Amino acid sequence: MSAPLELRVRLPLAHFELAVDVESSARCLGVFGPSGAGKTSLLEAIAGWRRPSAGLIRVGQALLFDGAAGRSLPIERRGAGYVPQEALLLPHWSAGGNVRAGAGRGGAAAAAPGANDELVRRTVAALGIEHLLDRKSGV
Repeated sequence: MSAPLELRVRLPLAHFELAVDVESSARCLGVFGPSGAGKTSLLEAIAGWRRPSAGLIRVGQALLFDGAAGRSLPIERRGAGYVPQEALLLPHWSAGGNVRAGAGRGGAAAAAPGANDELVRRTVAALGIEHLLDRKSGV
């Protein structure tokens, strides 16, 4: 069985070329490093916001990018989410409403309590934000 995550990416940035070669079966991974090291750029490449100059991005059985074959799965078909550190949440909804909207990708109807309960529950647990769900995101 292949690893759930395979990243073999070369990504030109302003002052250097980011080169990542990682294969992991871990259920959860973190990306850390100093400011300007390419963490956000790597996450954007996985999500499909940036296109690497070469390499391979595979998550589970899904091939998201294969530079050698000229394949890049469109953003909307990747099933990947990315939450930037900037406050880009909808300020008139609670944190829980924003999570539910992201889980359903369907705006206000998806943000309603009860929408996508299992996905929301798993996401909230993985992020450890249970205590923030009722907080308005504009606060």
